[in-house]
Amino acid sequence: MELRSIGTIAVEELKLPLKLYSSVRGKEYPLHQVTPDGNRVRQKLVDVNGEEVERKELLRAYFPTKDKPVIIPNEDLKALKEINRIAHILGRTESVPNVLVEKHYYCLPDKDQKLFSNTEIKFGLLKETCKAEKIVVEFAIRGKKHLGFFQTRGNYLVLTQMAYAQQLNQFEDNTSVKIQKELLEGFLEKISSLKKVDIKKVKDKENEQLEKLIKKGIRKPVKLGISTPKTNKKKTTKEAVLEDLEI
Repeated sequence: MELRSIGTIAVEELKLPLKLYSSVRGKEYPLHQVTPDGNRVRQKLVDVNGEEVERKELLRAYFPTKDKPVIIPNEDLKALKEINRIAHILGRTESVPNVLVEKHYYCLPDKDQKLFSNTEIKFGLLKETCKAEKIVVEFAIRGKKHLGFFQTRGNYLVLTQMAYAQQLNQFEDNTSVKIQKELLEGFLEKISSLKKVDIKKVKDKENEQLEKLIKKGIRKPVKLGISTPKTNKKKTTKEAVLEDLEI
């Protein structure tokens, strides 16, 4: 399966544009809500009064209190999104706490960006450098800013997304159990007798069962019905046709 880029960032200090690719894929069989007849359903946007709202009318807001929204104009959000395409190098580090790591992205040079030169050479230099050092950056993906670092894994340049330290939940383990030496030795013996697991061979059994159900359903396809609108008002032919076309 060919990977699709999920976004592009530009490392400002290197004048280097990069395409990002997710290192893992989601569920292979996304499920959708349907009626008993098999027809897809549509969701409508409504306000607190139940009035339908057009998507183009929507704005973004932050609520410092329950009833006092701070509305951010769409123009400001758009400008902020453009700024966020720039990744900034903060420095280098030797180690990162595993608890802060969130996800990984494969990186490739974005050769379609004509404003930058020697893209592949600078990409090669960054990849070689990251074999010895982790380069810490701030970057944004899908409009949200993250902390991260470049590293190499095998022959790949990887951007690892991580949380900021202040985002880490404060957690305390106050359990205090006195373990008998004999009990601990017995437990360790049980653990050491477990078979070794090859992580690459562990499969998502739920997904495999879902695949079987889908293949079974394909052999016996559902005949889509036409839901009859529940209304007392008689629609005109034009209204009925437009509704069927989902316009």
